[in-house]
Amino acid sequence: MPQKKAGSSNHYAAAQPQHLSDYLRLSNLLIPQKLGLIIAIFTLIICGLLLVSSFGMGILSDVRAYVAGEGLWSKAQKQVVYDLTRYAIYHQDVDYQKYLSNLQIPLGDRKALIELEKHDTDYKKLDAAFVEGQNHPSDVRGMGYLIKRFFFISYIRDALIAWKKADRLLDELIDLGESIRREVLSNSPSDQDTAQFLARLDEINNQLTPLENLFSYRLGEGARWLRYVLTCLMLGATGLLLLLGILVAISIARHLISEIHRLRQAAAKIAAGDFSQPIDITSWDEVGDLARSFQQMADQRERAEKMLGERANELSAANQKLVETEKMKDAFLATVSHELRTPLTLVLTPLESLLIGNGGGNVSDDQRRVLEIMHNNAIRLLQMVTGLLDFSKLGAGQMEVHREPTDLAVVTRSILADFGAMLSQKQLSSGLTIHPPEMDVLMDRYLYERILFNLLSNAVKFTPQGGRIDVALTWQNDHLSLSVADTGIGISEENQKYLFEKFKQLEETSTRRFEGTGLGLALVKEFAVLLGGSVAVVSRAGAGTTFTVDCAAPAIKGHEVRAMALSSRRRLLQQYPMNSRGTAIPKTEAKKSGLPKLLIAEDNPELAAYVAAQIQDIAEVKIARDGEEALALARDWSPNLVLSDVMMPKLDGLSLCRAIKADSNLAHIPVILLTALTHREALLKGWEAGADEYLMKPFHPTELLTRVKSVLAGSHERQKTLSILQESRHQLELRVLERTAELLESNKSLIQQKRDLEKVNLELDSFVYTASHDLRAPLRAIASFAEVLREKHDGQLDEQGRTYLSRIESGAVRMGKLIDDLMSVSRLTRIQNPYESVSVKGLLDSVVQRLDLDVEESHVRIEIQPEIPAIVCDRIKMAEVFLNLISNAIKFSRIKNAPQGFKIEIGYHGRETDHEFYVKDEGIGIDQRYHHRMFDIFWQLDPSHAMKGTGVGLSIVKRVIEEHGGRVWVESKIGEGATFYFTIPRKPAQSRT
Repeated sequence: MPQKKAGSSNHYAAAQPQHLSDYLRLSNLLIPQKLGLIIAIFTLIICGLLLVSSFGMGILSDVRAYVAGEGLWSKAQKQVVYDLTRYAIYHQDVDYQKYLSNLQIPLGDRKALIELEKHDTDYKKLDAAFVEGQNHPSDVRGMGYLIKRFFFISYIRDALIAWKKADRLLDELIDLGESIRREVLSNSPSDQDTAQFLARLDEINNQLTPLENLFSYRLGEGARWLRYVLTCLMLGATGLLLLLGILVAISIARHLISEIHRLRQAAAKIAAGDFSQPIDITSWDEVGDLARSFQQMADQRERAEKMLGERANELSAANQKLVETEKMKDAFLATVSHELRTPLTLVLTPLESLLIGNGGGNVSDDQRRVLEIMHNNAIRLLQMVTGLLDFSKLGAGQMEVHREPTDLAVVTRSILADFGAMLSQKQLSSGLTIHPPEMDVLMDRYLYERILFNLLSNAVKFTPQGGRIDVALTWQNDHLSLSVADTGIGISEENQKYLFEKFKQLEETSTRRFEGTGLGLALVKEFAVLLGGSVAVVSRAGAGTTFTVDCAAPAIKGHEVRAMALSSRRRLLQQYPMNSRGTAIPKTEAKKSGLPKLLIAEDNPELAAYVAAQIQDIAEVKIARDGEEALALARDWSPNLVLSDVMMPKLDGLSLCRAIKADSNLAHIPVILLTALTHREALLKGWEAGADEYLMKPFHPTELLTRVKSVLAGSHERQKTLSILQESRHQLELRVLERTAELLESNKSLIQQKRDLEKVNLELDSFVYTASHDLRAPLRAIASFAEVLREKHDGQLDEQGRTYLSRIESGAVRMGKLIDDLMSVSRLTRIQNPYESVSVKGLLDSVVQRLDLDVEESHVRIEIQPEIPAIVCDRIKMAEVFLNLISNAIKFSRIKNAPQGFKIEIGYHGRETDHEFYVKDEGIGIDQRYHHRMFDIFWQLDPSHAMKGTGVGLSIVKRVIEEHGGRVWVESKIGEGATFYFTIPRKPAQSRT
């Protein structure tokens, strides 16, 4: 089988045109080009006939003009003789003036004769001379061309000789007239002199008459000879071209019929499953292309099956990697929540000490209000962190239900009381209905508290001032129903389906008015399911919302004492005023079945209507007024033929033709261009645009119908043939698709699993960004009011109070640094910058400039290797890599506290496949036992945080380098400093543009 495929491949490689002679072969021309060649031959015949006919008619017209001119010359000559005779007899001056006037016609022709005899004839002077001889202005140019071009013909030459002789006799006539004039003016001539004059006049007149007849006769003979010659040439050329056209048509027809027959035989074999026989068609037209497509499909079938198998393996590996990534995400989220609690505890503990008066001196009312605001924001921050931790436990499957004896009535009243300050501040009224009044059941207290807390937080957040919140709790037959109803802004039916999705908020992130991570209601649903229940919502935009949670709540058997006192329950909210940021929410003609469809594109409505009237009996017609409308109609209507004017508004005919031929769905539609431009350049532009035929304006209705019928017939036959071939190809494709479907079915579950995991990854990335952003608001309040306490009330605090305040400030700073690092981690996944060529030297200069203050305070000396090449990378993320590595080197070198300062070296090693960079310091060094953990997020060498780090920087470095397709590692010993290495491929595997 491989040998057959190789042979087939060589066969088709040989079939491709290699030389110019191959392109000129008739069999290699495309079908439209073959048809165009036949049409061109017959068009050439017609044009030749028209040209010869026009030429012959022009010659005959010129001969006619000479005969007419000879008549004028002869008439004027006779009149000159007559006037001169009267003047000689009667001596009347009026007769002499008539003589001079009539003499101008022969004199004008004499000037023309003189100009004709010149080698370089001035045709403008020649035209003026003929007009002076009273020849018609439209005939004079042709009269000149006739003599100059056909002087070699004996008939024309004899006529010209007769003209010259007559002109010499005219000179004698003029001399005789001057003699008579002198005699009359000097004295009256005698009768004898008069008789001599008259005899000489008769003699000249008798000599001119036969010359005039000879001139006309010879011109007539010449015209008849030229007509005979032109007729013979026209018939001979027409016969040759007609024979050539017939031979070309027969050759093309035989070639197409033969190839189609062979192609149908091969298609039948392929449809029957026999792919071993190559299709022996070597032409390079549409039939040859279709044959090669058939052969390529047969060759690619086995390769397609192999590729599908490989793709299945790739999908399996990708899904496995996504599962691992999901586990890493869950671990990361749990670690983040845990790490956030450490600095938060350092903020809450001294705050609560100050509020309860345990140290710190006397606290004034103003100071207490500031501390209460700080404490409330810290509590809000704690609730967000708690939500993160709950979510991480749910994702890891670590959330378990622990039911214990609980009085839900007391718990519910207590939680609602916790919200008293918030309700008062927003001027919200509340109501609580509990039935029965005492409710001792087995319940997971933590899950219940979290459900109620999230529902109340949601209600307070979205209820404007002056609104109301009602809580109803009912228990019956071991079944609990909790509902929280508000008069807030409500939720539209369209948005209700998104309510319980993780990280989903009904406002866009960039424009939302309400804080939150988008986890509250999602956790309510998850907790309700864990308790064996469900959650439902009833709401309408502007009319409030009611959430109802139903779950199992078995009764306590006997009168057991509660296992856990309510006093030990950690308050979800403290009784301090909250700083609310809530904002009020303002409220054609009938179709002819069976006929081909023809689209007319013409901006002249009269011409369009006329053409449509001529064609309406043979086609269904639609009219477009410009090129853009025609293109839209062609795409919607799929006509069988487009008849388009060349000059139209918006989109001209040539552009319309190009657009049709460039569209794979329309390229088969033939296009006839209507034009009044007949010069070669205009026609060539039409052929280049892909036009199938031209129709010149003005055109005869019969010519219009003949052209349209011819093109429609050719298009019909071509479509019929292609339909047969396409049907065979379709059958083959069905067989391939059936096999493909079988292979894809086995991978369906893997693909769906991959999509689900990708969706979770995207949701987690969005969540990390949103959560980090919302954590900043309460943190800013803590830091700002701590600064106010230090600036305005520092003197009122004792030493222990100042210590507490310092701890608050340092905890807030550490918390802010941790959030900044979390935002950096989030950006690594959310933002994809384009890869570009980056000057590493320039990048390092900008990073060192950003660290100027740290460098100056630490007495550090940074040395950068001078010759470092440019690399292709993400400029922003690569700057983050160098910034974290250099900051890390400064931090661990500063601890060593060298009196003479210390050095940080940044260098480069060029390798064949990648770039290797290193950052070397003279710091305390790293024990080899910890090398493998240096790049874990939140891991630190010093757990006491003396080094003021968050444990995120090196994990960012690792993530960026691995995203670029490189690797990072560390080499170090205790007390001997550390060197961090990383590589960047010379050609990134996934470069972004």
